[in-house]
Amino acid sequence: MDLLDKILKRLRDVFVACANIILALMLVSNAVNIGWRALVGTAFNPVFPWTVVGFVWLTFLGFYVFVHDRGDVAVDLVTSRLPRVLQRAAGVLAVGVTLTMLVIILATAPRLISSQSDAMDMIGIPRFALGIPLFVSAALVMIVTLRRIPEIWRGPPEHYHVPEGAD
Repeated sequence: MDLLDKILKRLRDVFVACANIILALMLVSNAVNIGWRALVGTAFNPVFPWTVVGFVWLTFLGFYVFVHDRGDVAVDLVTSRLPRVLQRAAGVLAVGVTLTMLVIILATAPRLISSQSDAMDMIGIPRFALGIPLFVSAALVMIVTLRRIPEIWRGPPEHYHVPEGAD
């Protein structure tokens, strides 16, 4: 494992820890809010908007973890039945589409951040704060995807089944 792989793995671990902390905070704050409302009859108004922010951050942090752990979705119903050369071509096409989408996300980031400086109602953080985990995850997913190109070019991953006679 080279240095970049170690860094990517460490970042994956940090993202998992952050996602777990966010989830725990969401669960505890909502449980306290429900209990408080049952006992006193009023609720803590910021709990819901912070829960939404937490859910968005949790999802975007999980984006990188999911791809790093090779949890990304592979639609191999058709590609697994193709000859190896076409399986490689399909893999390269999928990487091309993925990289195109990541470039679009990252290219729009500066404009989105600069145009969303207003504070969110009830919680006071700028709107662009919702997207920061997405942009960081997208950059990391791009690095992971670029590093997998040689592997994809060498041939289909282990989980691909090549039917007899397809070569």
